[in-house]
Amino acid sequence: MKIRVLILIIITSITFFTNCSSDDNDSLETLNGTFNLTSVRGGNTPESVTTEFNTGDVIWTFDLGNNSLTVEYNIPFSGGINSGTYEIVLNEDSLIINDINQVQGLTSTGIITLSNNNLSIDFGLAADREIREFIRR
Repeated sequence: MKIRVLILIIITSITFFTNCSSDDNDSLETLNGTFNLTSVRGGNTPESVTTEFNTGDVIWTFDLGNNSLTVEYNIPFSGGINSGTYEIVLNEDSLIINDINQVQGLTSTGIITLSNNNLSIDFGLAADREIREFIRR
């Protein structure tokens, strides 16, 4: 009887451990690609203020192979991150953008939420910063 219980415990343990995997790398890999900025909430305005963007107005392209982000404004610049290519660093669920606004050494850090084709980057809404929301192109 003890052997049967032990075998059952071993089989159950093996099943649990082999079916568990970390999705961190998978979710970061899905960040690779092009996203359209859809809205910006917050900034130096109350959280309830939201600026909406049309498809193609502002495009962010993540190239994880080169650790880079290319930002393209197809409308007059409205603040935030200028058009250009930036070095990025990804750590679990955070994004660090280096040389923001083309100033050496200046960085911006945001928390990434990626669900299906929707991307949200919280640059510190609670600290008078903003949340930028995107949809995969």
